[in-house]
Amino acid sequence: MAQNTDKKATQQPETSGAAVSVDEFVIPENATPEALLQQAKVLMSTSKEFKTQEEYLAWVTKLLDTVLRISDKVLGMQASDAEHLQAISLKGQILYYQSMINPAALENLQKFVNSAKNDPVIQKDERGAKILLSFQGAYYQGKAVGIAQNKGKADEIKAVVADVWKLIQENPEEAEMILDFVDPVSVIADEQQTPQLVNEIFDPICDTLKNSQTPGHVKVAESLAGILRFARLTGNKMELEGILADGTPFDPKSIEGKLTVVDFWATWCVPCQMLYPKLEVLYKKYHDQGFEVVGYSVDQDVDALVKMIGEKNIPWPTISQKNSGDRNMKQLAPYYGINSIPTMILIGKDGKVISCDIGIDELTETLQNTFNSEK
Repeated sequence: MAQNTDKKATQQPETSGAAVSVDEFVIPENATPEALLQQAKVLMSTSKEFKTQEEYLAWVTKLLDTVLRISDKVLGMQASDAEHLQAISLKGQILYYQSMINPAALENLQKFVNSAKNDPVIQKDERGAKILLSFQGAYYQGKAVGIAQNKGKADEIKAVVADVWKLIQENPEEAEMILDFVDPVSVIADEQQTPQLVNEIFDPICDTLKNSQTPGHVKVAESLAGILRFARLTGNKMELEGILADGTPFDPKSIEGKLTVVDFWATWCVPCQMLYPKLEVLYKKYHDQGFEVVGYSVDQDVDALVKMIGEKNIPWPTISQKNSGDRNMKQLAPYYGINSIPTMILIGKDGKVISCDIGIDELTETLQNTFNSEK
């Protein structure tokens, strides 16, 4: 489905297609379940450009309403079990998307999950139970995000995480779900200036997962620990170590007393390549005044990394996560739970992190304010 927002490299690319015409929003009266589901698939994979946010919202609202009606129509027909489950999955997706546009619509997703539990196809097919479980998690996630966006209270976010943890205990295979809730809790903690809230909520969960005998739980605990480290970075010092792409050790003393950006990237990451020229401009403009950049490549192909560094003549040091791991040093992307790139971390002259995920515009403004005021 078309979007008008930027995306990071770990997210799936959109499927391009022609613009939706008025006729494509019409649902045929006598269409088969298969034809209806195909129509929904085409609508959801359509890409279209918009001049304004208003145009985008009007278009996507109509599209979602149409696909919701398609899913309801299929659910009311004599469809195969596979088609029935597909329609249930489709309806849950649409209700979640609608809640992203209008948060008040989130409760419609919860009502749907509750009603679908009694669906005969859901009850006899374990795939149906997994579908509902995923939408229950999506509901909690939407609720947590809403609390964070509305500057809610700590008790509200605690209650949501408690519900999620209960759901995980009932469905241990879904433990990875907990990872999505660190960010909204961190937002509340920052807003209320209660950094201990993150530890209070997640440390016991992390310990339980770490000591669990359930397959996969230790790995989830490691991921959660990384995300928690990332959440605690602001105002603290970052562990920055590793082996450069050329095989030599990175020297942490090289950035002491400097305003430094650590740029997590990869050669195969298109958004990273789009960011590079802008970052290079800032480097050339402010490097002599005390601005430094340290690249951190998550590439597994070190030869490709070395080749790109040479082709682009990248002027700053680039740590290779692969080289670092090969020499038993910390691999910083998983250590800090960084799973989307580019991610830029800004470190102050005192060695403490100023921003964990700074954008290029905010970085530009920060450098201007810092170095212009020092003249």
